[in-house]
Amino acid sequence: MMSELAHFHFLRPGWLLIALPALVVAVLRLVRTRPSQKWARFIAPHLLEHLLSRPSHSPWLSPEVMLFPCALVFAVALAGPAYQLADAPNGPDDTTLIVVVDLSSSMAGRDIGPSRIGRLKLKLRDLIDLRRGSRVGVIAVAGSAHVVMPPTDDTDALIPYLDVLAPDLMPSDGEHFAQAVPLIEQLLAQRGGPSVVLVAADSLPPDGATALAALQHKGVTVVGWVVGTEHGVPSAGVPGVDRVGFSALGRAGATVVDLTLGESDVRHLDALLDAARTAQVDPKDATLWQDAGYGLSFLGALAVMLWFRRGWVLGRLSVGLLALLLGGCSPERAEDMWWDLWLTPDQQGRRLFEQGKYRQAAQVFDDPMWKGTAYYVATDWRSAQAQFARVDTTHGLFNLANAHAQAKELASAIDVYGQVLEREPTFVAARLNRDYFQELLAGLAQTTDFDTLKTPDAAAADPTRAKLRRDQTQGVHDRAAEAQQKHDSKAALSPSESQQWLSRVSTNPADFLRSKFATLDAKRAP
Repeated sequence: MMSELAHFHFLRPGWLLIALPALVVAVLRLVRTRPSQKWARFIAPHLLEHLLSRPSHSPWLSPEVMLFPCALVFAVALAGPAYQLADAPNGPDDTTLIVVVDLSSSMAGRDIGPSRIGRLKLKLRDLIDLRRGSRVGVIAVAGSAHVVMPPTDDTDALIPYLDVLAPDLMPSDGEHFAQAVPLIEQLLAQRGGPSVVLVAADSLPPDGATALAALQHKGVTVVGWVVGTEHGVPSAGVPGVDRVGFSALGRAGATVVDLTLGESDVRHLDALLDAARTAQVDPKDATLWQDAGYGLSFLGALAVMLWFRRGWVLGRLSVGLLALLLGGCSPERAEDMWWDLWLTPDQQGRRLFEQGKYRQAAQVFDDPMWKGTAYYVATDWRSAQAQFARVDTTHGLFNLANAHAQAKELASAIDVYGQVLEREPTFVAARLNRDYFQELLAGLAQTTDFDTLKTPDAAAADPTRAKLRRDQTQGVHDRAAEAQQKHDSKAALSPSESQQWLSRVSTNPADFLRSKFATLDAKRAP
């Protein structure tokens, strides 16, 4: 909670100024001269006390004074207090998480069930579920370090490789974490947004801790995750966890978390990832922060009730001001002015979008991603393209390609899908859509039916249906292998060598990784 309060700020701080006039009125009411002091010069004190009536209530409960706390509640609510990111922020989560997994032989230890690596994989699944939509990559470390999967937001492509992680995949035993650092730097080189490296191991050698801690000087958040128990199982040859390297990592400024039986460690890691993202999010972007001002509506309602006390004029005054404000306004304009007081343009757009008023929502939105989405749903492909072109992200390009496809501009769509894959080779939906429309365009090029060229089959030209083919992921392992080769600079395989071991392995991810790691290790050997 304290970490969240450290990010407390106001989205619209200018609204706090509306409480100043009320403060001035309250101060003047409290410091004004009392009637007894005015008459003391003309009437004897022993007579004056019988001539003046005493007020039935304290001056602190007067309408003028109580106006200030009422105005303060509304001012804070309108200013938009915020201290945590929204649960479903506008736009994708651009955090990149690199998980460095220890696959040394000690990770097969059964001091925790089903084993250290088995429990870690279950925990990683829970963490990925919490971070669904953000990019996650995996690096395996033992006697050498290898990329298991480059950063991807496609959970369906990542989970099969995560589930088969085991010490027997690695060509040799060891804890060479320092070798993982160049791979991490290479994976993060083309990524924007916050970067977090999560080191999950039962032991971290000093040289590895030093190399990983150095990443923090490059703006990367490093977190250690200690897997295993303190004593291990000596009778079964399972050593206890070695905290020396993790302690060095902690002294360098990294956070170290213990793997627990419950969910506290996963929740803690999720909070650390949120903190890393929060530190780089624009504090004035209301579409990314959760506006806590709505929680003050109950206090505001109680404050308004004071306006109707007998003898108080604030109720009549507020009604008069409201009448002046809305005088001459049409009902529609009055409603717009009301929502302008409480909601940002993007929040008003979301409200209209959920009501099915897509074109009206598109005109209200400020955020280009949401603006383009509203135009897209309203089937205004040209306007959608113009908005998506303003979003310099992978998802923005993907949506731009879909808008071209919907406008039957297949060549342009294929070109933009290619740009998406250049940025993120593991973007399965973009690859499927591009291949699908390439086949469609090739078929159209061979036809002589000009009517078909003018109005191609709706099902074939509908990228929504193409996206529904994500379940048809045959060959996804081969595509992931191609992406991994691009990122592994230590030892790259030639096309002929790649074809040899790809033809030998089955589509089982474990066989795929085992063969790849062995081949790469052989190429590194002097």
